[in-house]
Amino acid sequence: MINALQSAHPETALRLNLQAAQAINNLPQVTELEDQAYEFMSQAYIIFEEEVTESENKVAALNLIVSTLYTLTCFGSENFETLCANATSYSNKLLKKNL
Repeated sequence: MINALQSAHPETALRLNLQAAQAINNLPQVTELEDQAYEFMSQAYIIFEEEVTESENKVAALNLIVSTLYTLTCFGSENFETLCANATSYSNKLLKKNL
């Protein structure tokens, strides 16, 4: 369902993926669902990279991604580090683009 929104409403699809990861994070047996949460975060990154085109919207979307990532405790260190590295890389790209 989220994928159906992706092309027409990328910001909404991105938010839904982030909210799904947060919902998983709030469940009692969160460690069993780490892969699903990681998939939702990965989809958010894909939407950010491929569908969100305007710089202003990219900054807002990246802010949402980083804010969400900050609150998530459901990831092991390897997955968390990968997601953080992606956010850092995108931040760097945006910074270079806007300078």
